[in-house]
Amino acid sequence: MTEINEIVPYRSLIRLLEVQQIKSLHTIQTEAIQRGLFFNQNFLVCSPSGSGKTLIAELAIAKHLLNGSGVTIYLVPYKALATEKKYHFSQILTKEKIGNSFLVKTITSDTEAEDRIIEGADLIITTFEKFDTLVRQNHPILKKISLLVIDEVHEISSSRRGAHLEILLTRILDRLSFLQVICLSATIANYESFAKWLSSFGKRFQLLHAKKRPIKLDYEFRIYKNKLSEIKRIVKFALEEKGQVIVFVNRRKDCLNFTQLLKSVVVNYLSDIEKDQCIKGVKNLKANRSVATVLKEVIPFGIAYHNASLSVLDRRIVEKLYKEHNIKVLIATSTLAAGVNTPARFSIISDIVQHRKTWEVSNADYLEDGYRNCLTSSGVFHPLSSNQLHQMLGRAGRLGYDQAGKGIILLRNEEEKNFVRSEYFQEKVANDGTMIPKYAQLTSKLKDRPILQELVLLIIHENPGISKQDISKLLQKTFFASQLYSGELQKGYKKSSFLELSQFFSVDSLNYDYFLDQFGAPSCDITRFNYDFSKITPESIIASISSSLSKKKIIKNRYHCRIDIHVGMQCSCNPMKKYFNAGYDLINSPTLCTHLTTLMKYILGNPVHPAYKYLKLIIPLIVQHESIYDFLEEHGLIAITKSNDRFTATKLGQLAINLYIFPHKIIRIKNLLCQYSFSSVSFMLDKIIMSYCFDHSRDPLPILSIANKWIEETTVESIIANHPKFGLGDLFSLTNDLAREASIFESITNHLHIYSDIFDNCKNLVHDLKILSIRLKHGVKEELVDLFENLSNLSRNNARKLFQAGYHKASQITNENSLEVAQKSKIKLEKIKEITGEIQPLRFQTSLNTFLAS
Repeated sequence: MTEINEIVPYRSLIRLLEVQQIKSLHTIQTEAIQRGLFFNQNFLVCSPSGSGKTLIAELAIAKHLLNGSGVTIYLVPYKALATEKKYHFSQILTKEKIGNSFLVKTITSDTEAEDRIIEGADLIITTFEKFDTLVRQNHPILKKISLLVIDEVHEISSSRRGAHLEILLTRILDRLSFLQVICLSATIANYESFAKWLSSFGKRFQLLHAKKRPIKLDYEFRIYKNKLSEIKRIVKFALEEKGQVIVFVNRRKDCLNFTQLLKSVVVNYLSDIEKDQCIKGVKNLKANRSVATVLKEVIPFGIAYHNASLSVLDRRIVEKLYKEHNIKVLIATSTLAAGVNTPARFSIISDIVQHRKTWEVSNADYLEDGYRNCLTSSGVFHPLSSNQLHQMLGRAGRLGYDQAGKGIILLRNEEEKNFVRSEYFQEKVANDGTMIPKYAQLTSKLKDRPILQELVLLIIHENPGISKQDISKLLQKTFFASQLYSGELQKGYKKSSFLELSQFFSVDSLNYDYFLDQFGAPSCDITRFNYDFSKITPESIIASISSSLSKKKIIKNRYHCRIDIHVGMQCSCNPMKKYFNAGYDLINSPTLCTHLTTLMKYILGNPVHPAYKYLKLIIPLIVQHESIYDFLEEHGLIAITKSNDRFTATKLGQLAINLYIFPHKIIRIKNLLCQYSFSSVSFMLDKIIMSYCFDHSRDPLPILSIANKWIEETTVESIIANHPKFGLGDLFSLTNDLAREASIFESITNHLHIYSDIFDNCKNLVHDLKILSIRLKHGVKEELVDLFENLSNLSRNNARKLFQAGYHKASQITNENSLEVAQKSKIKLEKIKEITGEIQPLRFQTSLNTFLAS
């Protein structure tokens, strides 16, 4: 520990720390200052949760703002985390606490009129995806940024958003070298190689790595006979010790079940004052029209749950009650562990298994990312990732809240215990006997074809007239390329200085010399074999090869080879083995046997051979090597310039980038619009929902039912009552997503109307899709669309009141005195002025707040 006066050179920053009751800094924080935090050095900070890494970013942000260096961007993976960070920074960046007041703004995918919102902002908190859209649009704010903080940067390894984050980071570091960049991460296994990649763009990243937490965290495994009884025992012990407990579950229904089953235990440890505060919390929920019936029922007992089904307001009330120690036990899904500041004395993981499948298991299930063989039965199971588990455990023993913490993992049997011990913890133990966490490797997810198609299109979009050679240079700067070259993606992978990433990524047409060099057997001499072909077709080549040991050509061995687009490649030397069959991974593909390699070399070395032209067609199909250049050009997303091998993005390609959708999606929707006549609202809605469900692998029937009720102004309570699997948070997330999907259809239709002769008469469809998008966003009938299109801060309840008072058009309201509008509609005058824009709301409002406003 170091006293802040000894290390912090600025009085205003010392004041900032003092108001947060921080009197000394930990080693990692002190080291950051000593290594240039206040002098624009870049940093990668890897340390366990609760170790104080966020304070490093806070100090850098305050320094930039006080110096007037420029705008600071703070990136987070989740909207909920953006909201929390906005509240936190709004509290500390005030004149009373730092000597000056700074404007903190949040923009996410739900935010409307983003230019107006971020105008004049000193600190902008946003999500990875939203900032990516600003970069794609070359937004003017990019020229004003002086500091970029990327929180939870280990998300680069997540299957959901990792590839997009990697692409974003690559482009930012390559283009905006004047920035100070600070990356914050949970501890990862390969932090040194990640720091090396970050530094490869020309400006070194200082690596700060801490293994120990400031607050000790003990780990314990408990094999249970009855899970509920075990949790009750832990809860009772924790409450007797005046501590709080978080129980992590994998299913939402467990949140409801456990709160009901544990409430009678928890209530015995509430004081009268705490009971009163909980009752006030329920009143706040009711005042905000919460539809979380179980939540309102259990909070008076000092227990609550937290998951994505709750509304933003519900979650805020729960978090506030918990932080004030009125709620003693919180049942939560993994979303709570992802940065929301809810410390506890005990953190319980009720199940390490997220999903288990023991019937109808296919080979694809075993190859799917994150799945393992079942421990005691046939099939597969999906355990928590190492980062997920340690993020959850890390809620316990937080700095400034407790002097110690305990993470407890509940297990079914010894097999699970052995798995957890080896999967999540190192073999050796610390000097004090506690287990040492084993953190996951950070691995690039930039190998899926849709991502690669988007990446190539994005490179071309941002660099008009770029050549293939320059595209390859940009690909070589990715984290994926760094890991590929270093051998991190697979031990023993054939590393080669001449490895062409355009080949590996399938960007260009397949180079057969490259293919055989990378995946063929070494040292194959085609002159040592005789070749006998029994089948040569566009789909299959079957041949036998034999070796001769003497001039008499006595055949010692004969091997039968098959190269087939349906089954892959096979050889009789190992008849059970299929090379490059369905579900193969290019990185981990095995080396071809000598006989298949020799056969292909023989054919490819003889252009006049009958099998030559067919083999060159079959191999790309087997290895799924479709040229991305050809794909994008064929579907009209890129065009080749007059200078050969130079590309530009077409209007359709530019639209795909600006809409933030994959190339295959814009092609699919374009074909859909060309194929059908969208003559009714019900047909439009059906196709929009089918497109959404196709991308998200969801059942369209309940979503169609909800959407129809929603746009006909059915009450939220009624919708949720009929669809119990959907909470208020789910409903608003879904309707926002569907509104965006409708706007994507609208944008593509408008493009086709402008640039295609086929769509000369589809102007009405553009209008109809725009109306449907507004209805989906706000949950209103068509007669209210004009009001929502032209007014702000409007709820559908108030919109209906205005309509019933005779205000069918926004112009009728803006042209009339606000007092008269208020009197006729029975809406408060202040609210009318907010709606007309005469005054601004006193606080930031989400779309949910606006909807629920009375």
